[in-house]
Amino acid sequence: MKNNSVKSNNHSKKHISIIGTFIICICIFFACASVYLPKLFLDRQQKKHLDKVNVVPTEYYSGPSVAVVKSASRQLSSYQRLQLITNVWDSNISIASKEECGISEYDAYTLATDSIFRLHHNQELYPELLGSAYRNWYSWKATPYKAVDTTFGIYAAIYWEIVFTKYDGSETHTVIIDENGELLYAFASGKKDYSDYEPYINKTITEVSVNNISKDIISNYHISVLEENPDTKIITYTDVKGTSNELYNYYIIKGDEYYGIFTTP
Repeated sequence: MKNNSVKSNNHSKKHISIIGTFIICICIFFACASVYLPKLFLDRQQKKHLDKVNVVPTEYYSGPSVAVVKSASRQLSSYQRLQLITNVWDSNISIASKEECGISEYDAYTLATDSIFRLHHNQELYPELLGSAYRNWYSWKATPYKAVDTTFGIYAAIYWEIVFTKYDGSETHTVIIDENGELLYAFASGKKDYSDYEPYINKTITEVSVNNISKDIISNYHISVLEENPDTKIITYTDVKGTSNELYNYYIIKGDEYYGIFTTP
């Protein structure tokens, strides 16, 4: 009887030992799993994302900052800016924001009137003066544009279109300048007869047809007269010194009710 009791106790102890060993093994398993499984999961997720290339949505790409564009654009010469504006250097044209401009609307107005003064008074190439001091009483509106290169998107030329309207509505003058005050385009139109105005030409001139002028230039300068009248004769006036002391070729167009002058690279 006593032997049976001893055997029963040994059996119970052995059973408890097995259960204890099993529990310890389970604990060890979960301990190892808690250490290694997250690592395996992270490695798999990392490999999954590294092996896959996703296209960034366009709304997350804003392009170069205004500061970067301004810094790069300061390196451009007047001639290079003119190439951008006239699309000789491939560019996209759009209205510029205030942050992108280096001058104010009033500054642009002042530069435009000063440029017209030089063109009229010093070079005798424009029929009117537009400053308020000359009692012409013009209202004005200035709009900034930017021409940004299509290759890198970091070179930009800012230019302004200033439209002057005489108080009685009889005359309109459209002036385009860059931010250094370089005159790119001036066009007078209205009831006044401009056919009698003769610009002072002291150099050899030639006549060219509209076909010799780039369509991009006609479009960017908004020269509707040339678009509507392709037979218009254009006078070429070469080697005119600009504000930056660089030499430009000016083109003059003239009719009974309009007079215009513009430059190209």
